[in-house]
Amino acid sequence: MGNYESGVMFKDYAKDRKKKKHLSFRYQSRAMEAGWALRKYGTGVSNPQILDLGCADGLTMALLHKLASAGRSIGIEYTQELVDSAEPMPEGCSIQQGDVTELPKNLRKSNFHLVTALALLEHIHNPEKVFNQVYEALVPGGLFVATCPSPIWDKISGATGLHKEEYHFTDFRWPLFKDFCDKANLKPVRYKPFMFVPYAFLPYLGIPVSAKFSGKLDAFIRALFIFRPSFVNQLFIAQKPYA
Repeated sequence: MGNYESGVMFKDYAKDRKKKKHLSFRYQSRAMEAGWALRKYGTGVSNPQILDLGCADGLTMALLHKLASAGRSIGIEYTQELVDSAEPMPEGCSIQQGDVTELPKNLRKSNFHLVTALALLEHIHNPEKVFNQVYEALVPGGLFVATCPSPIWDKISGATGLHKEEYHFTDFRWPLFKDFCDKANLKPVRYKPFMFVPYAFLPYLGIPVSAKFSGKLDAFIRALFIFRPSFVNQLFIAQKPYA
C-alpha cells in the first residue's frame, strides 16, 4: 500500500471526527446513505454481514451496523493509529488493521451482503484492486456501496483550504465507477448525488446540522434537475451478479 500511503489518515483524524461538526455530519450522512442503499437494493436478508473498507476509527461502521441491524460488521483500516483510536464497538462490530487492496483470504469467501468503501476510493492509487477484492468478498446478489466527493466541489474545497486535496489520487465519476465494475464483473446499479452544498457547508461555520434532515432535503433538491450539480458528494451502488 506504499504507493498511496500519503492518502492515509492518522489519530488526529479520529480526534477531529469527534469534535468537528463537519466531519461528524459527513460520516453520519455516509452511513445513512449506505443504509438506504442496503434497504432498497440489498438481498433483504435479516442481520446482514457487512465489510467496511477504510473504516478509519469505525464511527461510520458502528452507525451503519446499528441502522442495518447487522449480524456482523468488520472494518479494515490501514493505519494502526486509527485502529487503536477506536472507541468500544457495538456487539458484532470489530476493526482490524489491513490493506484494502489485499484482503485476508478469510474475508474473500463470498460471505458479505454489503461491502462499503465510504470516502475511500479517491485515496487509492490503484482502485481496480479494491473492486476485485469486493467481488470476492460479496455473496451473490450482495451490494458494493461507495461514496466519493464530487470532483468539481472537491477542487473548490481544496483550493479554499477546507480539506487537504493532495490526499486524493482519483476523480471518481459514474462512468469511471462503471468501468471499474465491468472489469471486476460487478453490475452497476445506481448513482446518486447527495449533500446539498449550502446545507453541507453550514457545519464549517460551526452550525450544527442534521444528517437525517439532509437526506430529506437532498431528495427534494434532486427532483429539481437544475440543482443536480449542487451536491458535494456522490453515492455509487453496484451488485455482484447471482450467476
